[in-house]
Amino acid sequence: MREQTTHLDWDELAQLADGRATLDEDGWRHLATCRSCFGAYAEAVQVRGGMIAVPEAFTPPPELIAAGKAIAGGRQPRRGRSPARDKSRPGLPASPRLVLAGVALLILLAALLLVPRLRDHGVDPDMVAPIRLALVETSTAGMILPGAEGSAGFERPVYRSGMPVDAGVLDNSLASLAALYAENESPALAYWLVSGYLAAGRLDHAHAFARKALERFHGEAQLLHLQAIVAYRRSELDMAEALLRRLLARNERDATALFNLGLLLNEKGETGEALRLLKKAVGDDGSLLEMRVQTALDSLGG
Repeated sequence: MREQTTHLDWDELAQLADGRATLDEDGWRHLATCRSCFGAYAEAVQVRGGMIAVPEAFTPPPELIAAGKAIAGGRQPRRGRSPARDKSRPGLPASPRLVLAGVALLILLAALLLVPRLRDHGVDPDMVAPIRLALVETSTAGMILPGAEGSAGFERPVYRSGMPVDAGVLDNSLASLAALYAENESPALAYWLVSGYLAAGRLDHAHAFARKALERFHGEAQLLHLQAIVAYRRSELDMAEALLRRLLARNERDATALFNLGLLLNEKGETGEALRLLKKAVGDDGSLLEMRVQTALDSLGG
């Protein structure tokens, strides 16, 4: 039997997405419960869909549909969350100029509207703008990354493994931050690096860096929160729960931690406590957090 810690490798997932391979019962069970593998498989399917002439012709196997429902708690995706396709030009990518212009506009909006004033903490807002945008988009599904909760959110497709903005822009920003951190370590830079790795789907990097950063900045609240999200994405639910409860023991009004713990407990079947925590996280500021809390309460009949 496949152990939970033995992840599916990329070649196996790529062949699965390409229709050239399948999984045994243990493999499908692992895919249905492992966030990192499921996210990687979603990316493989996305890449495959962009390569074939008619993406609509690709039909995922029934086992994948069952796995998706299991990992999402049986909920159907919200209307309007699937990427729109141009039926007249199936499979053709958008104009590179339009793509670059769109990315530039989104980064500008992030810099102007979303990024808090961080220069006092030694972090240039222009440098972290792509990361800020990515972590906000990633936070419209799954756990909310600390620092993204106050935004208005986005209505665009989000995959569990991240990659919501242009990968090159995001990678360049992360590389610049990593070089800066090597010269001048700080909790603020560590936060942006870990959250950026999470948003980019680089789970191994996020896991390793969060552990080292917490050794350097012991007890830093945002880093603890990010470590909990790393554990959640690695399907280490008990560890994620313990870290989130540790945060709430320090600040019982941390609405983002309340939401994330409620999300986790609901996934574990502890609906009663999940509802109680989600109700404590309710706000009225029109933020991404408020939207996510209300959606979760609606789904639980709360």
